[in-house]
Amino acid sequence: MPNYRVEYLKGRFYEDEGGTHRIKIAGNVFMQVNLSVIPMDEEQMRLREQKDFMPTGRQKLRSVWELEETGLFEGYYDLLLGISARKSFRVSELSDPLRLVIDFKH
Repeated sequence: MPNYRVEYLKGRFYEDEGGTHRIKIAGNVFMQVNLSVIPMDEEQMRLREQKDFMPTGRQKLRSVWELEETGLFEGYYDLLLGISARKSFRVSELSDPLRLVIDFKH
């Protein structure tokens, strides 16, 4: 499992190596998910480029309205989530296949 950080953002902006960016996805509040130290080889890149690897765009979920990939660079992978409202959440690590799950309290 890569190292990760999951946190709510304070507003409609996020920062990365390129500076400060306005968030343009649907949501009342926003969450940033940072994955780091991801082993990247040709097979991983091939999997990432497959259709439906990551469910981006509008979602038909109660809490998560939209997802956007904000970057993949040298083992770091960042995502933004547009959320309906600030809610408590928990993060779980699952295996077979290896994945990170974010559960929001309803």
